[in-house]
Amino acid sequence: DVSEEMLQRFQFLNVIILSTGIGLVVIGIIVAFFTVRSIVTPVNTLKNMLNSLGKGILPQDKIPPSDDEIGEMCVAMNQLVDGLKETVEFSRQVGIGNFHAPYKPLSDKDTLGHALLQMRDELYELKEHLEEKVKDRTEEVVKQKEEIEKQSAEIEAKNSKLEELYVKVTDSIHYAKRIQQSILPPSELVKKHLSEAFILYKPKDIVSGDFYWMDSINNKVMISAVDCTGHGVPGAFMSIVGYNNLNMAVNVTKGENAALILDKLNESVTSTLRQTHDGTTAKDGMDIALCSFDFKKNLMDFAGAFNPLYLVRDGKIEVIKGDKFPIGIHI
Repeated sequence: DVSEEMLQRFQFLNVIILSTGIGLVVIGIIVAFFTVRSIVTPVNTLKNMLNSLGKGILPQDKIPPSDDEIGEMCVAMNQLVDGLKETVEFSRQVGIGNFHAPYKPLSDKDTLGHALLQMRDELYELKEHLEEKVKDRTEEVVKQKEEIEKQSAEIEAKNSKLEELYVKVTDSIHYAKRIQQSILPPSELVKKHLSEAFILYKPKDIVSGDFYWMDSINNKVMISAVDCTGHGVPGAFMSIVGYNNLNMAVNVTKGENAALILDKLNESVTSTLRQTHDGTTAKDGMDIALCSFDFKKNLMDFAGAFNPLYLVRDGKIEVIKGDKFPIGIHI
């Protein structure tokens, strides 16, 4: 009986020991589960969030807080992420020019937040300064534009007057050309006295300082090529002086000989232009070649002032030079 009682007690003790072991294992599993849930999981979440922040990535989800130290860390991390999101949004608003976007640093010692506020204020001042400079520059450009338009209008008005004046002057010069051509020997007169003659007359300007001349007196035919000083209008005035005085010289000398005609022409031109030898008057005048033909005697009389005579005979050209002084006062 004693043996059976000891055996029952031993079995009961084994049951108690086994139950206690199983209970301890279950309790250990439960404790481990809650430990992982309350410590390891939040710590891993905090680690992942820190790794993301280290890569510049802001987490989108928040960590559920708890009432222990880990929970306080989670709350701090959530606040940090929210603050960084506000900082990013504030920076974006400043970047697009919204300098009045609300922003509050995380604390008085938030270096980044205060630096962003200072940057915003400096950018705002710079923007205002640039806008003022642009405004001033725009006003200056507008004034310059108005001044240019004013000057352009004045220039256009002056150009219009100049064009009108040019037309008037050109019309006057063309009219002077008709007058000058009217005193030149007509082609009919040239053909009448010299049937095989031709005239090459190409003025440099509308009117010319060069002219050709022809006359007949005492059965002599006289022709002349004259080069006056100056071109254009001044030369044309000199051609009128030369033409009139050449006619007068021929009439006075009766066409006696070419040299006498040029001597008389020299005197009359000097007198007409009131030229003196004291150097106070202009040295205007002309170069001339004058030929007088006596067809009855078959003789040609030539006199030249600087201009030569080209005589073609038997296929050869002979140059007979004129005297080396012009018609009019010279040095």
